Parts: sequence; C-alpha cells; structure tokens
Amino acid sequence: MINKSITKLSIVSLLAIGAQAQEAKLTVTTATNSDKSVRFNFDKADPGTNTLVLNFKQLTNSSGSQTQSFTINGYGGSFLTLNPVNKDQYIGMSYSYRYFRGKFNPKYDVNFIYLLPYQNEIQVKAS
Repeated sequence: MINKSITKLSIVSLLAIGAQAQEAKLTVTTATNSDKSVRFNFDKADPGTNTLVLNFKQLTNSSGSQTQSFTINGYGGSFLTLNPVNKDQYIGMSYSYRYFRGKFNPKYDVNFIYLLPYQNEIQVKAS
C-alpha cells in the first residue's frame, strides 16, 4: 500500500515538473502616443529573424487589414503604428499574435549548392 502511494506521488511530481509553462520568446506591447496613435513594439531574447503575424479581432477608429505579417530582426523595436481616423478619439482594438522563426516564403539562390544531411550517392527527391 505504501509502495503504491509512493509510486503515485512520484508520478504526480514528475508530471508537475514537466507541466511548467514555456516563457514566450517574443512579446508584443503597445504604446499610445500623445497624438492618439498606437505604436506596436516587440521584445525578444535572441537576435535572429522572426515572422510575426498580427490578427486584429476588433479595430475601431483606424484602418488596416485584419491580418498583417511582419519580418522582424534584432532584440526589439517598433514594427507598426496605427493612426486614428478621428483625431479626437482613441483607437479601440483587440488583437492576438503568433510568431515563428525565420522568414515567411524565403527566397533561395538557385546557384548555391545546399548541403543536405545525406550520404553521397543517395538519391533524394525534393518537391
């Protein structure tokens, strides 16, 4: 009976350790300027290139696409500024974002020989 309790406690402890939330590697913040425009900023832990997709669920007193994509570099900076249509009112919005490492649809050089992790004389088909 005690062995079963210890086993169950060990399993629950291991699951709790493995269930820790991952910290976001890229965060987006907004800042409202004195002219009632809104500036979107990003901060990230590594200097590589990321593609950020911004999806507006609701956007009032400004115009723009519901979904916008940005290629961002460096550790942080500004990537978008929304200006109000009516200068007397603030911009209302609700948004979400997602990101992934690298560029979306990157260009490749047809003259460059890309090395793949295969042995010589192995035929590989790429599509």
